[in-house]
Amino acid sequence: MDYREKKEQVFKLYAEYERLVEPFKSQAVCEKGCASCCIDVGNVGATTLEGLIILEYLQGWDDQAIEEINRSLRENRSEKLNSVLVRCPFLDEEESCRIYVVRPFSCRRLYSVRKCDGQGAVVHRHALALGQKMEKELQELDAEGCSGHLSFILHLLERKGFGQDYQRENWSLEKFKEIIDAQDGNPDIKADDIMLGKYTYDLPSPKDGYIEAINNRAIIKIARSAGSPRDKGAGIMLRFKKGEGAEKGEALLTIYADNKRKLDDAKTLASKLQPIRVEGMILGEVVG
Repeated sequence: MDYREKKEQVFKLYAEYERLVEPFKSQAVCEKGCASCCIDVGNVGATTLEGLIILEYLQGWDDQAIEEINRSLRENRSEKLNSVLVRCPFLDEEESCRIYVVRPFSCRRLYSVRKCDGQGAVVHRHALALGQKMEKELQELDAEGCSGHLSFILHLLERKGFGQDYQRENWSLEKFKEIIDAQDGNPDIKADDIMLGKYTYDLPSPKDGYIEAINNRAIIKIARSAGSPRDKGAGIMLRFKKGEGAEKGEALLTIYADNKRKLDDAKTLASKLQPIRVEGMILGEVVG
């Protein structure tokens, strides 16, 4: 399947999702200029395929507009490295989306049946599940690509060689292995080959809600406290992605360590830093 065929399939998936969630979204209070999801609630993520669609759309802009959006994208990448929540670079002065017709699925799936006003969105549980299923289908369609924060995906696609190789379907697992081998890594290692630390701790969700933010810097500090990267069995497994719903008491993440002392240190740090923020959304409050 070439790029054009994949692009067509992407928009078919978008349309199918909108058809399925229409009974739920018809109750939404969202309107033009309401940009809470684009600033302090949602994560503006994208696949490489969605990134290509956006870049193609931007080709129709004039030089000044391109220069302005490139500056905004650079600022966004810089801010994202230092903060969990950053304003989408495609929001204009009126809080409207400048790429609305080609916005990625992470934006399309967001809505709320009450005004957010900094409190977080309220969505239907079934719509949330449909969004997770559709996200998986989009990733499978772009199986040899990448997923990530939108401004980083666009930057990756514009790097010399990557975008061309991806479109020519030359960006494959074998090419990725070549990169690993060139950096003195083991390109043949499998997930099952990595033994996880025998000491573990699950950080529980403090309440029902949705994952509003994940503090990457805090995650790194906790992982290092557990012994990573020196201890190969140490690390953190995130149980949720941003935007997903969690119930009180569910494990938000699991810490792994090779010895109990380091696990205790990491557990104490995790309880102090609370690297995953749960907010707002009351799953199942609205029925129908």
